[in-house]
Amino acid sequence: MSSTTKRSAWFIIVTDFGPRFAGVGVAKEYGQYRQFGYTVTRTVSQLFGRPLKNPLTFTVTLPARPFLGLGETATQDIIRLLERYLTRGLS
Repeated sequence: MSSTTKRSAWFIIVTDFGPRFAGVGVAKEYGQYRQFGYTVTRTVSQLFGRPLKNPLTFTVTLPARPFLGLGETATQDIIRLLERYLTRGLS
């Protein structure tokens, strides 16, 4: 079993793997918003403690900026390993 950590200015990528598993994740809850994107709508009905006559509604969208995932080479390597494992198990 092995575990590694890669640090960036915005997030920490944590990996863990062993003979029968592999995992990749982030150590911060906001990592999911960076990976998949996020849209939030808010209504402001008061400003500086005073009610507004016309509340303001605004929407903010953070576009997805995926940083976790597999490239084409890694995907092909995993498929090859799985095929080899499954073939060996069936024979």
